[in-house]
Amino acid sequence: MDQLNRVGWCEIQANNVSALGEDLLRIGALLGTPVPHRRSLGLVQELIPTTSTSGFPNSLSAKYSLGCFPLHVDTAHWLTPCRYVVLGCLSEGQSNRDTVLVDFNEIAISNEERTTLLNSPFRVRNGRSSFYGTVLSKDRDFIRYDPGCMTPAKECQVSVEDIFSDVRTAQLQSRIRWKSGKIVVIDNWRMLHGRRGKESEKGSDRVLYRVLVA
Repeated sequence: MDQLNRVGWCEIQANNVSALGEDLLRIGALLGTPVPHRRSLGLVQELIPTTSTSGFPNSLSAKYSLGCFPLHVDTAHWLTPCRYVVLGCLSEGQSNRDTVLVDFNEIAISNEERTTLLNSPFRVRNGRSSFYGTVLSKDRDFIRYDPGCMTPAKECQVSVEDIFSDVRTAQLQSRIRWKSGKIVVIDNWRMLHGRRGKESEKGSDRVLYRVLVA
């Protein structure tokens, strides 16, 4: 907890990969309340790189297929995104699809950019529960950003995608190289994360488990 609070994320090594899902749930229960990503899914979700035709609508897989995922927070389409994300690696595969993490507090943001993040509305797509929201707000602590489900409701003077781009955040990125049994806990209200990988690489060779914590 000390490292999680200080740095925004931490790593743990599971002793028994066959019980990885149970370990993620135990960690999630220590942090809060594990919740499903969608009602149709269980508390432990299997994450496998997926083509755009197989991904959920408005998901990053649907938009970016097997390629890199831009920086984002999980469950940005919820009114209140999940507090923590617990990821565990069942199999790292051969394609070197690393995860990168960036602490939002480390990004140098100008006054004009912060005004855009506070005031520029985005349409957040979540089926019949879609709504409008901003990346930041003075009355909440979390970041809301996911280019998979969020589109600007009007033209912004500042490009939000540029603020969170690889060019802008390259020196701030921490890279997670997945190995079987590695568990990573992420403060989803503070940290943005993305995926590295190539479109041409095999899609189903890396398997992660994920537990979301409210």
